[in-house]
Amino acid sequence: MERSFIDSDIAESPEVKDAMRKLGLSSLRPFQLLSITDIIDSEGPENALIVLPTGSGKTACFVIPALVLVGITVVVYPLLSLINDQAVRLKKAGIPFSVLRGGQTKTQRRAEIGRLKSGFAKILITNPETLALPSVAASLSGIRISLLVADEAHT
Repeated sequence: MERSFIDSDIAESPEVKDAMRKLGLSSLRPFQLLSITDIIDSEGPENALIVLPTGSGKTACFVIPALVLVGITVVVYPLLSLINDQAVRLKKAGIPFSVLRGGQTKTQRRAEIGRLKSGFAKILITNPETLALPSVAASLSGIRISLLVADEAHT
């Protein structure tokens, strides 16, 4: 069945309004609303592809659902600089997140996983190499993952 994103009540829900406020948004662009509605309102999309230029608001398309859905959102970046940029944005917005990347001690990784398991952090920022580690996969196996996002895939 085809849905019209214009008729969606998703953008008016208190949870979405709160997430928008955290991101400094007073409204959503049509493609953002369509994407967010499809992610939140569906039975769980198996695949979604959002291709937009830098600065067009892609982050809202996955951060808003991440804050609304049960479970965590895993966001995979190919470069540490991109991980750091996103971490700065989320911290500035007051959105709890965890980072798993190379160079962390076991204690640091356990603390980050603990933030996810406790429900404090709804977003995990990582890179493909770290996500592929058996120890990381084992640590995440008991956590419900609602979304897996490959951001900046063009790099």
